[in-house]
Amino acid sequence: MSLIDEIKGVFETAREEQTEETGPVVVTHRLDEELANGFNAMRGYYQEQILAITRRGYRHFAGSAMPHSADLVLLHTDPVMRPLMVALLFQAFTDGVLIAHEDDQEVKMAIHFHNVDDLFADDEFREKSTAMATGFADDEEVLTYFSEYVQSALAQLAHLTGFAHTPDAEPSKVWDVWILAGTATISAGYLAGAKLGSSWKERDVLDGIAIASGGEPDVTG
Repeated sequence: MSLIDEIKGVFETAREEQTEETGPVVVTHRLDEELANGFNAMRGYYQEQILAITRRGYRHFAGSAMPHSADLVLLHTDPVMRPLMVALLFQAFTDGVLIAHEDDQEVKMAIHFHNVDDLFADDEFREKSTAMATGFADDEEVLTYFSEYVQSALAQLAHLTGFAHTPDAEPSKVWDVWILAGTATISAGYLAGAKLGSSWKERDVLDGIAIASGGEPDVTG
């Protein structure tokens, strides 16, 4: 299986486990338990990043003429905002991979001592996650998929909030839509990353068993 197919598969599986709806936006009412290890702390950490990015976008366009058409203002802000949101999506995704894979020693210790929530702001963990995210982003197909994923989430939330297709919209409302899109995509990305990490962990176990029994590890991906 190719990398892009594996990634698309975990995004789809993560979505199907939460809702029967299609698209990148998942609405869930399962608030009594975490959807994945560290999920709630991850949301808190990235909410601050999303707000920082949104303020950055706001400052970029401050003082400039903004279209009043909702569709046009979304297009107008997209070249600045989407790359920033895609970068966050990669980070949340690889956070999920690293934690669920449980192969890294720092992650193992955090899980053992129930300190997973502290990983997200940890400099060493952030360096590892960034390195992995950069590796994934170097794959053009994966980068395109993540970029289109953010674009799809933005469009879907613009419709859900009634912002889309409004001919005389308040331009400042576009920042609310970007915040919602960022929150939705990092949540979906983390859950998908956790799925991928779990599959890697299971594969490692099976490979270990195969090697111990004199067989060959699975190298098909």
